[in-house]
Amino acid sequence: MKKLLLITFLLTPFIALIAQPTITSSINGGIGDEFNYIDVQTEGLNPGPAGENVTWDFSDIIESGSEYGYTWVDVASTPDVADFPGANIAADNGPGTYSYFKVTASEFTNYGISAAGSIVVYQDPEEIFVFPMTYGTTNTDDLFSEFINGIAFERSGSVTMEVDAYGTLILPSGTYTDVLRVKVKEDYMDEADLLPTPIVYDFTNYYWLKAGVKGPLFQYFDLVTDGGFPFEDQQAAYAENIAVGIAEHNTIQSLTIFPNPVKEVATIIVPDDINSADISIYNNLGQIVSSTVETVNHNTIKLQVGNLQSGVYMIAITEGDVTYNAKMIKR
Repeated sequence: MKKLLLITFLLTPFIALIAQPTITSSINGGIGDEFNYIDVQTEGLNPGPAGENVTWDFSDIIESGSEYGYTWVDVASTPDVADFPGANIAADNGPGTYSYFKVTASEFTNYGISAAGSIVVYQDPEEIFVFPMTYGTTNTDDLFSEFINGIAFERSGSVTMEVDAYGTLILPSGTYTDVLRVKVKEDYMDEADLLPTPIVYDFTNYYWLKAGVKGPLFQYFDLVTDGGFPFEDQQAAYAENIAVGIAEHNTIQSLTIFPNPVKEVATIIVPDDINSADISIYNNLGQIVSSTVETVNHNTIKLQVGNLQSGVYMIAITEGDVTYNAKMIKR
């Protein structure tokens, strides 16, 4: 599986750095969680602009009169569990239809679907989301499947995730700040010996996510197919019940770090109520390169970073329901 992961950091040396919204894998929820969405009319509707501090006003969207939803269930409870050995959770989408995923602290990966006796298993599953994600996070992954749907098909292509915006989302249910928008672009084709031309899919998905809320607040899908079966469709939906979990919600606060750029020792200023800190350092691939417990002395931490390679890093400290972070340049 080929992967390309790039986290673009906004660099502001020598001053307290303003934290952008950060989304972790907790956004996915877990077994037993139920998600319900209200479909809306898409005529004249578009996903709006990308960028920083965007306001998306969907307060006047019109409901279409239909709803859909799913419930997370244990993979072992599904009838086709043996076909999806890599999955660790399944979405029960309704009578006899299940979608299979692998969800960890760093990924949300699609392993396929079973519906009405038809099974699509991704031999090379598609990694849809990577975590943690913030504005500028991107990821590209290949996908491949051989499956039977009346005839034998071969599906191949790629999926690209980009956190292309953050800002304020206005829905009929309320106004939500510190929202990230994630654009997921799926480009793939289905080929079969009995088809004169491949079926080519251009599938663009937008998800508006907020820390502390399980599942997307709002979703917008645009599907275009070409080849033997040309088709175009847009769909949109917003979450029926939106509740920000107090215990699950991680407030993001910025840290002051200096010097920045730093060569050997970074000085971090932390709040008064922190006596010791679990510090994680992420590289520009979003990978943890160091995890230590440091003692706080007069609201400061002296962090040894001389062993790190030159580059851009994110420093993260979690204390209770608050995450503090800063971006650091290592010379």
